[in-house]
Amino acid sequence: MAVLTDLPVELLVCVFHYLESIDDVHYLGRVCKKTYGIISQRSFYLEIIRTVIQYAPQHRYDYQLCNVLRLHHNVVNDLERHYRTSLGVVPGTVPLYDFTSSWQQSLKSITSSCSDLAAWSDNAVCDVLARYQGIRILEDVWLERELSETDFVTVDGSSDAQQLEDRYFDLCDRNDQFADGELPPRNPQNPHTQSYIKFNSDQRGRFYAALVYVWLLSEIQWVSTQLVQLGSVSMSGLVRSLENCKNSMAKEQASPLLDELDRYAVFTFLYHHLFPLYAEFLADQDSSQLPLTFDSDFNNHGAHWMLQLVLMAGQAYLQPPDLIDLLVREKVSRRPPYPVVTLPRSSAIWRQPVSTLFPVGVSLCDESYQQSFQIMSQYCLSVICRSSILSERQRAVLRPIGLPALGKGLFRVVADYTRMYLSERAMVAFEMHESRREDTRVVRTAFPREWKHMQWSIWWWANSEDKARMKMERWTLGAGRTL
Repeated sequence: MAVLTDLPVELLVCVFHYLESIDDVHYLGRVCKKTYGIISQRSFYLEIIRTVIQYAPQHRYDYQLCNVLRLHHNVVNDLERHYRTSLGVVPGTVPLYDFTSSWQQSLKSITSSCSDLAAWSDNAVCDVLARYQGIRILEDVWLERELSETDFVTVDGSSDAQQLEDRYFDLCDRNDQFADGELPPRNPQNPHTQSYIKFNSDQRGRFYAALVYVWLLSEIQWVSTQLVQLGSVSMSGLVRSLENCKNSMAKEQASPLLDELDRYAVFTFLYHHLFPLYAEFLADQDSSQLPLTFDSDFNNHGAHWMLQLVLMAGQAYLQPPDLIDLLVREKVSRRPPYPVVTLPRSSAIWRQPVSTLFPVGVSLCDESYQQSFQIMSQYCLSVICRSSILSERQRAVLRPIGLPALGKGLFRVVADYTRMYLSERAMVAFEMHESRREDTRVVRTAFPREWKHMQWSIWWWANSEDKARMKMERWTLGAGRTL
């Protein structure tokens, strides 16, 4: 009987091209010396990976993300060039409008899919390879511990400042309990989750695809935030650009309901769990770092609304690699010899190339600056909300943000629009084929109550589009969380 090693190199290369994931390429490459010799040749290896990422469904948003990251790089470089010329550091003048109009034009078509294999440059292929393996740490963090409702903090999930503080400390306390061995990695009340210890290839592909989508969404919001903050672009033009982005991204869906649920789960994991948990690394910096810092002493005036501000700013200015960076720096700084792991200036510029006009060198708890901080923070929140990707209904009811009351107050009318947008898309995907009966509850009523208990394990109970739909139909019938 013929064995794999009997095949000529030409046929083995063809076999590599028909594999469905980067992991499969690496696994096959380690089977024997003959297959390892193929992937050891850079030209063969890049062509194989290029084919895999072009046709594998988990990589359907990688091309768009490469384009948006290139635009992010251009924005940072253009702004640095503009500021250097305006300060006279280098000769010449660079009109800001020339830059912003170019960014907006790029934003209109940047989410178009790749239809030609030759469009993938070697650098782009290497970027995807690094991305695919680099963000594996987020998969490990997801599997490390089963999360419950208490492990999430949302900017609009608290009715007052004290409740926001309590939820934040509950999140941090549970993480400390787990680190000390006082909290089991799986909920004892959910025996079925005890076996959920790793992803299979399909689950890993879904997780990666959802993560890249959320990253792409975050990068688009980052670019639009810079445009709104600079004030040199019309909102109507920006809205049209964002609508083009939404429409292009919607065309790449593989399983409408399953995709939307995956994205919603990954978004809440990143920005309602991971970022609040490790945001303490950003705390207690001077005022020039606002809105990406806050006062960690909640006895001080302004500490609560600063936490509210940083939770919103994290969605607009930080992408998944930034969250990994925070996670690593926070963990390293808490271990002997407790090194000081400050952020490099390049990272700060990459996140916030546009000055937010907060004063430099002022303590966050300086009460004489509280009113000034509040007004500028109100402006930052307004910019973030206006630059979010919203549904038409959300944008129609967008309301101005109210200043917090004196003392322990929160900004009023602050909503997590990205969460609302992703949740709305999941509801619409389900309602498209919903079978309504007299004894059913509307899914919009049942979903929030059931989702908070089920989102961590979505990769297992929603193995397919049909299974996800059947599970949600049981929610509307009141069957609850019984598996």
